[in-house]
Amino acid sequence: MPLLNDKQFQMRASADFLARLDEWRRTQPDIPGRAEAIRRLVEIALSGAQGTRLKPPKAKRKPK
Repeated sequence: MPLLNDKQFQMRASADFLARLDEWRRTQPDIPGRAEAIRRLVEIALSGAQGTRLKPPKAKRKPK
């Protein structure tokens, strides 16, 4: 749950990302909103990946 002093930011996401996020949300007992689901998944990733360097995905180039 966000707190009063938390900072806001925006992000872009593909339709595939949002579909996978929504699928994960539906597996949760309380079906969190997208923002809360992303917060939870980031917390899970950060707590499990401490000391691990992950390679970022390669950016897809837009067709000209």
